[in-house]
Amino acid sequence: MKHAIETNIPFCGFYHSSYDQEIDAQIEQLADWLAEEHNVTQEAASDALFTCLDCHDTWQEIARLHVAKWLELFSDDFGVDLYTGHEFSGLTSPKFYNFSTDRVFARVSFDGVKTLFDRQKADGFKVFGEILKERFTSYDGFISHYSNQVAAWLEKPLDEWDHNEVCTLLIASIALAEKNTPLTVQEFDHAVEMEVLDYGVGNGIFTPDYDQEKLLAELKEGAAA
Repeated sequence: MKHAIETNIPFCGFYHSSYDQEIDAQIEQLADWLAEEHNVTQEAASDALFTCLDCHDTWQEIARLHVAKWLELFSDDFGVDLYTGHEFSGLTSPKFYNFSTDRVFARVSFDGVKTLFDRQKADGFKVFGEILKERFTSYDGFISHYSNQVAAWLEKPLDEWDHNEVCTLLIASIALAEKNTPLTVQEFDHAVEMEVLDYGVGNGIFTPDYDQEKLLAELKEGAAA
């Protein structure tokens, strides 16, 4: 991509989310199959499986798929192509899930982002201002590191915006479109998750890898007990 800019992509993460639940469901199904195949209890199969699981590649695949589906649906629904030529640029996870969850990032077309910015400008930045107040107003337990005032944001050139600022523009773009469609930001994100689950489950993306040799040894030990 000639001129790209990085953005955070809204993401439910892997902690008490629909993705987390589906991974657990796939593990449970695999444990059921292993219990029957190796003549052990479901509990023994599940315990053996959890000692051998490696979810790292699974999380990466789901993150990539989520980014692709989010950008694809956004491009289709809102008429600005951020999907073509996008690059997945990473998944980060917090050490603890007390205050934040996993995050995903992508590089997308700057021209597309500029088009979205111009739409907010044509609206007088009214919806954009509402989103800033919603996302960046400090309150008890939360101190915002970004201004909640449009004027402060406009002082910074668009091509210097960071991933959180570009993501805010994407969210504001969905909110702006609510004027002409009943689709809310939450409904859009839910639609993306359903697309990811439908494709991902059908293609085995939600099934974690495991150390087969270690698993067989654990199951053999369980069967003998």
